[in-house]
Amino acid sequence: MKKTEHRIFFVVACLLLLLAFGTTIVQYHSQKTSLNDLSTGLLAPQKSGQPGIMILSYRRILKPSLSTSLLTLKSSEEFHRYLNTTRNLKKQLAYLRAHHVRIISLEEALSLIRKRRPLHHQYVVLTVDGADQTIYDNWLPIMRQQQLPFTIFVTTGSLGDYQNAVKMMSWKQLQKLFATGLATVGSKTDSMNFLVDNYPALTAVDFNSLQLDFQKSIQKIKRHLHVSVRYFAYPFGYYNQDYQKTLVKDNFITFSLKNRIITSKSSLSQPLPRISVDKENWNNVITKWIH
Repeated sequence: MKKTEHRIFFVVACLLLLLAFGTTIVQYHSQKTSLNDLSTGLLAPQKSGQPGIMILSYRRILKPSLSTSLLTLKSSEEFHRYLNTTRNLKKQLAYLRAHHVRIISLEEALSLIRKRRPLHHQYVVLTVDGADQTIYDNWLPIMRQQQLPFTIFVTTGSLGDYQNAVKMMSWKQLQKLFATGLATVGSKTDSMNFLVDNYPALTAVDFNSLQLDFQKSIQKIKRHLHVSVRYFAYPFGYYNQDYQKTLVKDNFITFSLKNRIITSKSSLSQPLPRISVDKENWNNVITKWIH
């Protein structure tokens, strides 16, 4: 009897494991349309150790588990570049502190840029994209524990729903996140954070459509969070100068995806670069700048 019970338990455990793994694989295939949302480029050797500001962009933060390990092993290299774990995040934050990098809010960074004075330290601004459930469940507790400021760029049309088979946080959860006093909220459009024939949706619409979508996004944020949005992250880092000139004229600060350092000479009339935090960029860009 005991052997039979053990066999049943083993079969059930295997089925649950396969179900969990299968779910992550489905998510992987569903997200293949957005694999290009990564910053690119290498820093020049002379940038190593240079004072400046680096804006880091995180995506999904998972807790270390067997299913996470299986996903990392089985999925393509491109896909798991998006994934980070709570363990890695804590190590990265500890590394920044150990090397005397100052973690500041986006508002503090903008204040430094506007002063147009030489920077004497290395600064990092933390940002997250997309507002999926893992940000609320796994990222936020670490930020609260360490009392670190961050900016979250939200695709408002996806909140409370699924985007590419990934569960997004609800408006109620975003309200709780914002109520911590640690978060600044920016827009990443209402519903244009996707690809069309492997190109950003922004390339397939006219500027009026983009404006309407953006206005819809900031109105939703104001209605739910009672805050005026001044920050806009271009989906996939794509932009053109027509978009940019209009947004700057309306006093918005914009953000792209490039492996670049912000200095006192950087201009707010152009998108500020953000660096995607993945293994490659952490080792070849971020830590090389800090050394």
